[in-house]
Amino acid sequence: MIKPEFHELTTEQEWSGAWPVLNSLKPELQHDELLARREQLKKDGYRLYGLVDDDKIVTVAGISITPHLTGNRHLRIIDFATLPKEQSKGYGSTLLRRLEKLARSEGCSRIFLHSHIKRTDAHRFYESKGGYKKYANLFIKEL
Repeated sequence: MIKPEFHELTTEQEWSGAWPVLNSLKPELQHDELLARREQLKKDGYRLYGLVDDDKIVTVAGISITPHLTGNRHLRIIDFATLPKEQSKGYGSTLLRRLEKLARSEGCSRIFLHSHIKRTDAHRFYESKGGYKKYANLFIKEL
């Protein structure tokens, strides 16, 4: 079995290939909207990583690296999704491990993973397969 390839998705073609995965997480996201936002997202520090298996992007993570008052750096996983028909095949846990290596190489002391409160299946996965623990509440105010 060939291991899936891990890499940063930077080109418009790669982001376009990631759209089906991201759309499974955010069904309201339109393909053209994603591509139109790509450059601004990148300028704002958003980075998109994925696992490619058999020339298909099967799982993705949108991340940013942020400084903290303590002097530490944190990797934040903002978006994380695997194609529904590719779930339970080890792709998600592989991507989490690769992101941990990336965080260490970028000098980060922690990884924060953002996940909607209603995604309880995902939360169980993060805790059981990724070693994550619930740490804080995240509050939001629509503007």
